[in-house]
Amino acid sequence: MTLKKRILIPVNTYLGAYVVMTRYLRSDHVVKVLQKTLTLESPAFYGNLPKTVVEKELTSASELSISSWNGHLLELAKELGISELLRG
Repeated sequence: MTLKKRILIPVNTYLGAYVVMTRYLRSDHVVKVLQKTLTLESPAFYGNLPKTVVEKELTSASELSISSWNGHLLELAKELGISELLRG
């Protein structure tokens, strides 16, 4: 990212990008591509979610064939020590 234009990229948008790329674009190598961009050290990334957490969430979503938002909830539960999630 060259930062010719000053922009900010909320890290949680990667969770939404995963949904769009898997559900609507039917892309196969989604996690690798998204995680590769997350490895960039850029001041454009911001948000309350650390990039390493988002990487884990994307990996969980891919491995379990679930939505990235569900991967987010799963990783959050792991961090909080919650071993059982309610089904809706």
